[in-house]
Amino acid sequence: MFVGWPLIVAALLTLLSGLLLALGSKHGLLRYWWVATKLALTVVLITLILLVLVPSVAELAAAASGAPEEFALSQQLIAPPIVSSSALLFTIAISVIKPWGRTRRDAEPG
Repeated sequence: MFVGWPLIVAALLTLLSGLLLALGSKHGLLRYWWVATKLALTVVLITLILLVLVPSVAELAAAASGAPEEFALSQQLIAPPIVSSSALLFTIAISVIKPWGRTRRDAEPG
């Protein structure tokens, strides 16, 4: 229950705030590779939350409520926090370092 909707709402708010900040700053939405990478990574993580994490937690909760003596903590609960934390640290790092320069679409001539 705590993983589903609150996490989805937080992820969508993250995406919305990132879009607003990108459009309102000099960096733009697709002017720099690091901004485009952050956008793509955010969309991928939201998709993973919806398609993998929420159903997995629901299945594990059903298994635990059905036969608690046979339920063992699955490795399905270990990977999502590791992946999402690593992705978050990566996006923070590229926000600070700002690597890769401008995209080809927005590159200055000459």
